[in-house]
Amino acid sequence: ERWLPLNPSLYDDQREILKMALEAERFAVWSDCGLGKMFTLLEFSRQVQHVTGGRVLIITLNELIEETLAEARKWYGDSLPIQVLESRADMRTWCA
Repeated sequence: ERWLPLNPSLYDDQREILKMALEAERFAVWSDCGLGKMFTLLEFSRQVQHVTGGRVLIITLNELIEETLAEARKWYGDSLPIQVLESRADMRTWCA
C-alpha cells in the first residue's frame, strides 16, 4: 500500500476528500468554516511526507499558524513536526 491508513478520527466526508486529493496528488478543499480543512490538510501532509520521505511546505496566513500548530499537536502529537518559517532567511535555509 502506497499510503498510510487514514487517521481514524476523520469524518466520512473528510475521508472522501482525502482519497480524492491523494489520488490527484494535489487538491483544493473549499469546505465551509468548521468542517475540518485544517485536519484534512495535516493528514494530506502526513501522507505526502510518508510517500516522498521529504517535507511539505504549508503556506498560510499568520493568523492561522497557532491554530495549525495546535491542530497538529491535537491529532498527531509529536509525530508530525512543524517548523514555522519567520523570515526569508528561514525559507532559504529550509529550502537548501
